[in-house]
Amino acid sequence: MKNIFIWLFMSLPFLTFSQVKIKDILNNSLLDIKVQNSILLKNEVKSLVFNSPWIKSVEGRVGITGSTLGDTIYGYLRNEDNYDLILRMNSFRMIKREKRVKKALEANLNTEAEWILESTLLERYELIIDYNFFGQEINQFNLQDNILKKRQELVREKVEMGLDFKVKELLQIEENRSKLSKDLFQLKQQFLECKSKLENLRVIDSIQFIDTFQFVTIEKIQNTLNNLDIVPEDNFEFQLKKSDMEIALAKLDYTNSQNTEIFDGIRFSYDNPLYLTLPKKFNTINNFSIRAGFKIPISGNNNYRRSQAEIQLKEKELSMQYVLEKNKFANHDLRVKIYSLIEFYNRCKRLETQSLYHSLMSNPISKQKLEPLDWYDLQWTYEENKFQYLSLSRDITKLYIQLLYTCGRLGKSPHINYLSELGEVW
Repeated sequence: MKNIFIWLFMSLPFLTFSQVKIKDILNNSLLDIKVQNSILLKNEVKSLVFNSPWIKSVEGRVGITGSTLGDTIYGYLRNEDNYDLILRMNSFRMIKREKRVKKALEANLNTEAEWILESTLLERYELIIDYNFFGQEINQFNLQDNILKKRQELVREKVEMGLDFKVKELLQIEENRSKLSKDLFQLKQQFLECKSKLENLRVIDSIQFIDTFQFVTIEKIQNTLNNLDIVPEDNFEFQLKKSDMEIALAKLDYTNSQNTEIFDGIRFSYDNPLYLTLPKKFNTINNFSIRAGFKIPISGNNNYRRSQAEIQLKEKELSMQYVLEKNKFANHDLRVKIYSLIEFYNRCKRLETQSLYHSLMSNPISKQKLEPLDWYDLQWTYEENKFQYLSLSRDITKLYIQLLYTCGRLGKSPHINYLSELGEVW
């Protein structure tokens, strides 16, 4: 015993160094490649210029009025030269709509980044849940296997001593142990697969383990659900669909603003006349002119683009409504399932407390009065029920996290560790 305490004391720094807290794993989701890419995309779009400039084009024209090649009879003679500078303008309404499209796209990317973060958090939450309960279930299976092993040894002693024993009981022990061994192997494979995924996410190393000391309890989950105000519109998938619809609406407005220019442009002209005899009073300013161009737009020229934009807007609107209804159903369904499992869990706990085997297990005198095989049977029933509680707890916790995901709570600021009994902020 003394050597065990010495070993624990010497290995304490290593164990402390090797454990990873759940909130650190959740915080690591900010470094996920999908989350980082969404941030880069947001910054890229923010740096882009979507709106057109006020000036659409600049044109220069040179014209010759009169004899283009000159008069060969009376000498080289032209009436005048024309020099034009034309500025064509974009529609101010269209420029404003282009800016609105950019704002809608930026809002969409912000919502998408939040949804990606929440999906990344959901993946880590589910892996942590599996890691915690698979580890406990493996320990529980080992305890049950140890009980079966002791029962097997007792029956073997009876056989060797020539005492009476039941063949059916012997076969049942062998069958239970064989089944338990297969289940334990599968459970270990699932645990290793879960740990491998965590290592691939660069959350933990191969020599580290997750600290689940203050893991959330069923009572904590029930209290959280009782105080949880579910709003289907808070779901990030719905918010993303809503922002998609706002982009489609902005694009429709942009389409309607095209080909609607009334003010076409402005032209600056200079006419250079050729005089045979230069007048005494020659004023060059009189040769400059300014002209403005106007046009009447025909809205029917936008019919095709407008129709396409309206169809896309309707599709986005219907998709948003579908996701909203789906989330309402999912929230209700998950909540009913969780409360049903919690009620079943509490009922099993009450029945176990009132059961006779629980009374015998809690009475220290019972072990002295019962036969060893009967005592191991009681232990087997007790440990088997504990395994069922672990399985129920895992299902309840997973459904609880899925409900928080559909409610949009996992990625909502401030970020809370929902797998902690304390509910600390990370």
